[in-house]
Amino acid sequence: MSEKKDHRKELGRRGEELACHYLIEKGLRLLERNYRTPRGEIDLIMCQKSLYIFVEVKTRKCNKFGDGRESITIQKQNRIRTVALNYLKNRSLSTGKFRFDVIIITVHKNFLSHISHIENAF
Repeated sequence: MSEKKDHRKELGRRGEELACHYLIEKGLRLLERNYRTPRGEIDLIMCQKSLYIFVEVKTRKCNKFGDGRESITIQKQNRIRTVALNYLKNRSLSTGKFRFDVIIITVHKNFLSHISHIENAF
């Protein structure tokens, strides 16, 4: 794997860690991190009382090419929905309430610059 890909992967991992801590501080509980199926992955699965929250995390070093929101295409949203429904079904939670959130992390010179939390993003 190239050094650039390694750096991006590490940046994404750090962003997911920051997002997880942020959500825990807001009173949510972590259920799963990087939940994978053959159809896709969900970065964080959290819950708040009886509400299941499926979180996509985007981490950027700058907003030069957008803040990350634009990379969550309709196709990506549909994959996340499919994986979320798989998660709920496999745990017999098909009647549970759920939502899809996006967290955008911006870092500058390796320090957290900004967290944007979009609830019910799609």
